[in-house]
Amino acid sequence: MHFMELYGYDLPEPIAGINTPTFCYQLINAAANQAGALKRLALVVLDCEASKAARDFRTEIDRLLPSEIFTLAERFIFVDNISCYIPSSEYSFYYRLARSEIPRADLVTAADLVDQLEQLPPRKNLCHPLIILVEKIAQKTEDKSIEAETRAWADLIARRIDDINPGQLAITEQKKLESLRQSAGSEPELAPERVTLVQVVEPSGDNHEVYLFSVLLCLDAAQPETIFSSKYPLALDEVRAKLITILKQTIEKLPRIDAVPTIELEFFLPRTLLHMEIENWGTRPAAAHLTLGGQYVVLLRDLDRWRDPTLWPAWRRKWRKLASNGAGPETSDARPYQQWVTCLDEPHQPGAFWRALPDQQVSLGLTFPPPPRAPRAELADALDAGLPVAFWPRRLCAHPAGFAPDAGQDCIGARFKEKVDARLAGRNLTDLPEIIREMRKEQDPQDASCPGFALLWDDPLHLPSPVDFHLDKPGDLGES
Repeated sequence: MHFMELYGYDLPEPIAGINTPTFCYQLINAAANQAGALKRLALVVLDCEASKAARDFRTEIDRLLPSEIFTLAERFIFVDNISCYIPSSEYSFYYRLARSEIPRADLVTAADLVDQLEQLPPRKNLCHPLIILVEKIAQKTEDKSIEAETRAWADLIARRIDDINPGQLAITEQKKLESLRQSAGSEPELAPERVTLVQVVEPSGDNHEVYLFSVLLCLDAAQPETIFSSKYPLALDEVRAKLITILKQTIEKLPRIDAVPTIELEFFLPRTLLHMEIENWGTRPAAAHLTLGGQYVVLLRDLDRWRDPTLWPAWRRKWRKLASNGAGPETSDARPYQQWVTCLDEPHQPGAFWRALPDQQVSLGLTFPPPPRAPRAELADALDAGLPVAFWPRRLCAHPAGFAPDAGQDCIGARFKEKVDARLAGRNLTDLPEIIREMRKEQDPQDASCPGFALLWDDPLHLPSPVDFHLDKPGDLGES
């Protein structure tokens, strides 16, 4: 009892003659009606008696009361109110409004929504997520009684947080709430305009048949966060199946009928896999027309360069050159920004690295695909020289490399170059991801006469953080 008094809680003193179970019930009942008291009581009991019953008591209290914000009765009422205010189909939507990120676990019930938000720390200078949640409900409802109830909950939560941290907050929660309400009219909707799934396919030692697979999620311009890492190496078919599962789950967690974000899929691949037609992976069995490249922006990235920081300076310089002016419209005056290596050129010409090294060289077009297991020296040298952009067809010409096609023989590479040059005419090189997506949508991936389109678009300023990237730490989303 002395310990509880030190924390400022008012609990009954034992009465002479009262039996222990009755007194315990009275003690728990009194603590349940004071915010934070029940959690503190469970901790004190465990400190005094490290028994299984004490551990079970604390575990159950932590389950019922994840924080010290509510009394037991208040929290039951709060969760019940949330279930009445928000349809279950919109739990993920309101989570995003409160936290600006996709929930890491399924939100089946209102308790799931409250549990996740209650345990999240507030972001700098922002209100607690639960306060933002009820304020969002108040802003969107047309029912004045619901608006009043949710505002009252916000006031209560703010006071409790300030009581828990007396004099410790640079800005009190009540001040943050006041600022939130003042800015409510001008506050932008937290709908992502760009959703990026970053896939990392990492060789597993010397075994080129299985790979470690990791997926990171990035909303708008935020740093990617790991949402899945394989526990064990996977075959490429397993990587594809896992990717489709994660893609579906991610889209399901963006239930915004009033916003249609651009979904981009980025693949960090070792150079030995750049020949793989990932953009033609199907999203549904027995539906060959439904491909990743036909529905989303699919971009390749260079895993080998990401893993070698000695190559980063030139890579970053060239990307800044590209981003600063879009590399200019693709006219004869802007040709220094782009170079082509064609299927008519003699393979493996020396000096490719030095030709690609100047900062104004930012892109490389190939009229042939990289061979399996090892890229052509021209592509590898260009990537080592820092070129952030490269593109090539997926089909190989019938004629031998370095020789002109026979009379009447089709040159797939020449057709590819002609199409890309025509689409780039008068446009900036920074439009290339959208141009390639347009071209993919116009082709049938099952048609052997179509060249196919691969695009390596490698932004060195948009990399997974080493802190967030853990191949040995499995994530939640997509893990079975």
